Amino acid sequence: MVKGVVENLYVRPDYRNRGLGSDLLSTAERHLRDRGADVVSLQTMADNEAARRFYRRHGYGPHRVELEKPAESDNHSKEGG
Repeated sequence: MVKGVVENLYVRPDYRNRGLGSDLLSTAERHLRDRGADVVSLQTMADNEAARRFYRRHGYGPHRVELEKPAESDNHSKEGG
């Protein structure tokens, strides 16, 4: 399986809701398919619900969930802490 990755897709707020994001995504997907990609992957921030809705409308769904926290010391989450 060959995975194509869309690194960044951004439309300035003043230009949103005009189909530009859909056009950009479609062009990226076509570019990746033409280069042999079997699947297209992308990421968005978990709290960016507008982007998540946009990608769901275009057929994307979750594949992997990445969790993170600050690297600073956290005694509350350690046993016996």
